[in-house]
Amino acid sequence: MCGILQGLYPGKVSLQSSPGYLAQQANYWSSRQAEVAPRCRIQPTAASDVSAIVVVADYTGCQFAVKGGGHATFQGASNIEDGITIDFGQMKTLSVSADQKVTQVGPGNTWVDVYSYLTPQGLIVIGGRVAAIGMGLLLGGGISFLSNQYGWACDNINSYEIVNATGDILTVDRATEPDLFWALRGGGNNFGIVTRFDLATYPQGLFFGGEVYYSATSNNSLSMFNAFSHFTDRVVSDPKAALILGSAYVQVSDSWLFTNSYEYADPVPIAPPIFDEFLAIEPKVASTLRVATMSDLALELNSYQPNGLRETYIAATFKIDPTFMYDAYFDFRDSVKSLQPQPLGILPAIIFQPIGLNELNFMLKDGGNALGLSPEEGPLLLLSLGVGWSNLADDARILAMTEAWMDRTIEAGKNRGLFHRYVYQNYAGKNQDVFAGYGEENLQKLRDISRRYDPSGVFQRLQPGYFKLGL
Repeated sequence: MCGILQGLYPGKVSLQSSPGYLAQQANYWSSRQAEVAPRCRIQPTAASDVSAIVVVADYTGCQFAVKGGGHATFQGASNIEDGITIDFGQMKTLSVSADQKVTQVGPGNTWVDVYSYLTPQGLIVIGGRVAAIGMGLLLGGGISFLSNQYGWACDNINSYEIVNATGDILTVDRATEPDLFWALRGGGNNFGIVTRFDLATYPQGLFFGGEVYYSATSNNSLSMFNAFSHFTDRVVSDPKAALILGSAYVQVSDSWLFTNSYEYADPVPIAPPIFDEFLAIEPKVASTLRVATMSDLALELNSYQPNGLRETYIAATFKIDPTFMYDAYFDFRDSVKSLQPQPLGILPAIIFQPIGLNELNFMLKDGGNALGLSPEEGPLLLLSLGVGWSNLADDARILAMTEAWMDRTIEAGKNRGLFHRYVYQNYAGKNQDVFAGYGEENLQKLRDISRRYDPSGVFQRLQPGYFKLGL
């Protein structure tokens, strides 16, 4: 297939060991992805290129992967061994409609590209919080600093340009293709290759926000989780606020920090009262709270996620209970401590994020999304791990540690009546059953839509990476 594509698109195909191939291979966040070796890589420049690639792949039976930002953690998510990787690095369209209500975004952009383009115009879209993450976030949900005001990113997509299983280029919106539109809002890469996202666009100036670091102790941890619970209640009436509560291990000092992100969608001079309970907690180590652009905030979060480590994620959802959060947190700390000898360069983090009632209510708009969440079940806790490390030799024991911790945490959640089936796709581990977490009815609907739009299973058979529907 590489030879056919070279004939069709000279200059766009990079073969193994060529400078272009090596440069693209190096442009993955997780080195676990970068070590996968496709036969060749192609950088399309238009939807018509993608259409031809899909047709040729179907004709030859050649498997492929699709890379946008390349921020997934595990092998094969957006790269493929011995197949073709479609790299969107040359499809970075950005344009705003005349009425400033829609931004057209090409799939090769990262979120810092989008925010850097929109901020000078006093505009924003609902997207990722880390600079280098790409548009694939939109297909798995997409939590934003503005989600309490407008919903998740997938709930703020007006339409998609998509290449389907037969190579046709479709415009998908609620009016023209309501079932496919619903499926794309959380259904991942199972229905086609999106070549443009048309995103709802809103006025937005500067933010107040940044990071606050605390020494993480047994004395202040429960206070932190109580503050999390109270914030989730209060943000319903103060939706400009956003929170990420994290804790990370610092190997060089053998210590744990709370690393919390507080954001507010107004350039207020001091932290708004909704953060007072957090800011009363001691001991603090440092703070970067200031007035900033969205790009600045996204670059700050990106600085804590360096490229080149081996990475894994895993995630689950629960009802909010501070004591449960405390127990899960210290179980994770004990799990990390049990890794002896300690893996070189290990960077483990545990992240607590609220899925509040405002966010859940927005999931009902425009026909809803595929995620299987409802306001009646909320508010909820999205609990996830992110672990980075240096050496391939440590893969097995780190992955086993994270999965064992998750198994214990889910069992504890079930025993306390706190567990929710939902698995957030963008933070899921390779072995997690994401779509079962959407509920039986939604899973069946997704499968039915896949069979209707892709009866030969092109995106199940030939694009095997990331999370599939089990057809």
